[in-house]
Amino acid sequence: METSINQRLRILPEALGFTSIRQFGIALGYQNPEKLHRIIRDEDTKPSYDILSDVLRLFPRINAEWLITGHGPMFKPSDSYSPAGDRIARICEEYDLTVEALADRIHQNPTLLHEMINNPKMQMGKELFVSILQEFSAISPNWLQFNEGKMIRNNEPVSNKFVFEVNETGAVELIISVRKKDAL
Repeated sequence: METSINQRLRILPEALGFTSIRQFGIALGYQNPEKLHRIIRDEDTKPSYDILSDVLRLFPRINAEWLITGHGPMFKPSDSYSPAGDRIARICEEYDLTVEALADRIHQNPTLLHEMINNPKMQMGKELFVSILQEFSAISPNWLQFNEGKMIRNNEPVSNKFVFEVNETGAVELIISVRKKDAL
């Protein structure tokens, strides 16, 4: 079945784990996601190059051919984007930590982290994911899980209250408790 680019943009946020177009727009850095709502509602309104570029830049696992033409899978094969070990190494670099010091801060076995860095096929488990986000609340959950967007959250509200859920595909989803004034 052929889909329009508007229809693909309509289904993309949910596939990425967002619960609303507004949430997706904020992740893209838009103060007001009205232009996304307009594109999704009105088939005659097409997304600009800037919107498509923002989506592909912030979510590198999205297949550009699928987004633009509708051909191929929605996501690139998992081996075409950064393995979890690369992100562990990047955290060590960003925070000027050895692997052992990182393991100590997040209460994990350093051997596991070394194995993850040296084995690109290893996946990040829920316990490790949660430990990192609890210790380093400025790290973006999307970056940590999918290598999407920036490592450090800039304009996103940060809270020390985290709720984690595992969705039907086994992916860990993070719901951030936002102060009321930040949500308005």
